[in-house]
Amino acid sequence: PVKGAPPSAYDYLQEFEKRRSEHEGQRVLYVAVTRARRQLHLLAKVKPSNKEGEVCKAPAKNTALAQLWLTLGPQFEAAAEEALGVTNAAPANQAEKPPVQGATQREALERDLVADHGPSLPWLVRLAHPAQCPDLGIPLGAIKENAGNNALAALEEDRTLEAHVGTLIHRYLELITKEGLEHWLQRDIRQLSPRFLKWLCQQGHDVATSAAGAGKVARHLSTIMQSEAGSWLLSPHQDTSSELALTTNSDGAIRAKVVDRSFIDQGVRWVVDYKTAEPDEEDVSVFLTAQIERYREQLTGYTDLMGNTQESVRCALFFTSLGQLALLS
Repeated sequence: PVKGAPPSAYDYLQEFEKRRSEHEGQRVLYVAVTRARRQLHLLAKVKPSNKEGEVCKAPAKNTALAQLWLTLGPQFEAAAEEALGVTNAAPANQAEKPPVQGATQREALERDLVADHGPSLPWLVRLAHPAQCPDLGIPLGAIKENAGNNALAALEEDRTLEAHVGTLIHRYLELITKEGLEHWLQRDIRQLSPRFLKWLCQQGHDVATSAAGAGKVARHLSTIMQSEAGSWLLSPHQDTSSELALTTNSDGAIRAKVVDRSFIDQGVRWVVDYKTAEPDEEDVSVFLTAQIERYREQLTGYTDLMGNTQESVRCALFFTSLGQLALLS
């Protein structure tokens, strides 16, 4: 691609290939861990973190450990904290190891772990003044140090229980619109709880956490189908679409957006985004107003996407926990 030129089909295919590669890595990891017959041993190495309140550095995004970090991360941190505790408080019957001049806490930990659990290995001599890297001629501002961390943070956010509950609710709402609301009104949603539980466990959550999530999914789906707004939203309409994938050129970059529900009703193009958030102790009207303001930019973007249609466009948020619509004014 030419520098400064607008995004092309090549850019789109490059982004598509990147996502395909990520999905392939997930598939390979799944196949690997599900082939164990009796026991599964996962071995990995993480680096200690120098940040306050952080024990271990998060693994690189393109590693298998990053895909499992949501579940395994706390175990690594607990093991590291335990090792640090052993290092700082030696048993009474064990001779205290002599301090190493100029050794950092990390170096002392590595030395003690090898002395206690590993073979007798010679210690490397650390240079007081490491060799300097050659000047690469790249401006300092051109290097984005936080890009990988931000992407990893977004990836970890997508793997939380709340995110998986939202994904499951979205999938079943799409299924309801495909199979027909009348068919689903005859079913007891609570009987599907074992399916919800199994799927959430497959995403890496423990049984207790998955059970809580499965209960939330069943409760939200029941509320939706019993509500007037939910029945209207999921009923057949003109030019209806669920999980509609759209691509737009924004600020010189190709961006993909997914509209949860879109249709035409009485000459109005409706664009609806599902939200699984629940009000705490606040008044429902206050909660809905705050959520509209929070997602105003997102809804306005949907309006711009549909701006070339002949119908007038109305955008709204649909809260699955309440069975209510909140319209963008």
